[in-house]
Parts: sequence; structure tokens; C-alpha cells
Amino acid sequence: MPISIVSNSASAIAQRNLQTASSDAQRSISKISSGQRVFNAKEDPASLAVGSGLSVDSASLRAASINASSGISLMQIADGALSQMTEILDRMNVLSVQSQSGQSTAVERAYMDEEYQALKSEIDRIAATTKFNGVVLLGGVNSIDLNSVGANVDTANGFVGFEFQDFVDPTSVFQVDYSSAANILTITNQTTSESQSISVQSPTVGRLNEYNFQQLGVQITLNSDFDDTTDIVHAGAGEEFDVVLGGSVSASNYEFQIGRTTAAEDRVSVNLPVINLSQLGLSTSDVLTVGAAASSTTAIENALNVIATARSNLGASINRMEVASRNIQVSIENTESSRSALLDADIAAEITTVTANQVLLQAGTDMLNRSNQTPSILLDLIRGA
Repeated sequence: MPISIVSNSASAIAQRNLQTASSDAQRSISKISSGQRVFNAKEDPASLAVGSGLSVDSASLRAASINASSGISLMQIADGALSQMTEILDRMNVLSVQSQSGQSTAVERAYMDEEYQALKSEIDRIAATTKFNGVVLLGGVNSIDLNSVGANVDTANGFVGFEFQDFVDPTSVFQVDYSSAANILTITNQTTSESQSISVQSPTVGRLNEYNFQQLGVQITLNSDFDDTTDIVHAGAGEEFDVVLGGSVSASNYEFQIGRTTAAEDRVSVNLPVINLSQLGLSTSDVLTVGAAASSTTAIENALNVIATARSNLGASINRMEVASRNIQVSIENTESSRSALLDADIAAEITTVTANQVLLQAGTDMLNRSNQTPSILLDLIRGA
């Protein structure tokens, strides 16, 4: 290769190598400082896409793990309450057996019955106050039905459906207001003074629009007869509707999301039975007489069987949820391991790379300096000619 004062290829090569070493060092420093092997999309698009999906899966599984833990806690609270009821029934059974003994007098049976009735009241109190996150667990679900609707908010005005959640007070009265200027429908519970507003519009002919006033536990369905150009101003019963307690009480059903998808296999359903004096058949029981005490003994045995069955089902559900929780933890570990292999930086390897590139930077800087001195050496040669 000729030696030239016009071009300096050695300097160009040194500059290119210096830039490469500098770029590689910066990339390694970025990986070390962020802890990520793929700190931007250009580093490894495929790994970034797969790793991002795994990150979403991991977050979903962590939420599912929390759901499973909450489900276990809910069922353990219910089981604890049933355990206390079992102890109460055991004591009630003792009283009923004592009352059947011939040496007991009417006065003594009255004393026994006083304790017996107090224990009965405690069963209902436990059923009514056993809660998880404010929700009664053993009281069942009461159906809430629409009672009456005012003339200005009935089907002729487009209000064709009213649905209520079970927490709505069955004595509640709701008032309706609508602003056509803002297209805002406001429902107010006059019992609690709580209100909620939702933007609505008149559906097209043949269609229905459902509006869920979730805070109030009310869902209203409108059809095309609803006139969104006319205000509804509450002035009395004409703009009100009220509710009434339905005739049925059913077991509480809880569904727990313990997977990433909405598929049935990623959900666990748990039924908590209604447990109170009425359901146990003990509402009218007493131990005031030998005959009444004998009947109470039979009723208590049946009640103990009901609670034993409920606790058995709860125990099976708790065990299932605990197994599901452990499986979720294993899935989280494996998902995190896969995500880490794709996205996390190997710090030891990157430090080695940084060290090597720093040596190259020092050597490249020195060589660039030397190559830039070549034209000066040629000038000295020319001067001496």
C-alpha cells in the first residue's frame, strides 16, 4: 500500500474500529445499568415480542395468585363460623338431653330453655355477621324485585327493564332525573341519598340500551321510546320506582379467577349454603317440656349433619384452591425464568464485554493518534529531500 499525504487509510480504519468499540461499550453499559439484555426493540425484536407476552402472563398469574389467596381466606372465615355454630349446637344438644331427664323440674327446664334460646340467637347473629370484604357469607342471597314504577318512567317512556343486585335495600325508593342538554340520566336512592349519573341516548328502533348504575346496584334498560330531547325532573312519585324483597333466598355463589384467560378451567366456583335457624329447622325449637326437648334433640342432630356437610364441601374447596395456588406459583416461577432468559442481561458477560471494549478504546485511541502523525512524518521526509 503506497504512503500518501492525501489520504490516510490507517486513520480511517482506526476511527472505524474506535467507533465500533465505543458503540459496543455503550450498549453493554446500557444493559448493565438497566439490567435488560433487550433494552430497545432493535436489539432483539423476536425476544422482545415473546418476552413482553411472558411479562403479561406473569402479571396475570400474580393477580390470579392473589385471587386464590382471597378465595382461601373467604372460605376459611366461613368454615370458622360453621365451627362455632357446631360448638353451639353441641351445647344445645346437651341442654335438650338434660331437659328430657325425669328429675328436671319445670323451673329448671325454664332455666335451660333461657340458655337454649340465647344460643339459638347467637347462631343467627353469626350467620348475619360473618363477612368477607363487607359481604355476608352465610346469609344467602335475597332476590330484589321491582315493586312499582312512576307514570313518567314506565315502559311507555322507554324504561323497559329494571334489575337489582342483591345488596340493594328492599325498602329503597329511587328517583329519576334526566337532562336533555347534557344527555345525563341520574338515579338517586332516596333512602341513602346516594346518586349516580350516566350519559345516555335514545336507542335506535328495535334496539335496547342497558345502563348499569353499579354504585347503586341498579341496571336500567331503555328502548327507542325513550325521548332524549325531553327533560325528566323529579317532582314526586311519577319519577320514582321502588323495590321489594323477593320471595327466594339462595346459596351464595362465588367465582374466583385463578388463571390467565376467561375459560372455564381458569375459574373456580364455590357455593356457600344458607345457614341460619330457619334453614337448620330450629326456629321454633325449645326445651321447656320433655316432648319438646326430644324433638329439639332430633332437630339438632339434623342441623349438625347439615353443617358437617357444608364444612366437608368447604374443606374440599379449600384444598382444591390451595393446590391451585401452588400450581400458580410454579407457573409464575417458570414464566419468570423464561422471561428472564429472553430479556434479562447476563451481568458477568456484559462486564467482560465492557472491559474488553475499554481496552480496545484505549488501544484504538492510541493507534488513531499514531496514524494521524503519518502525514507529518512524510512532510519531514519531503523537507529533507
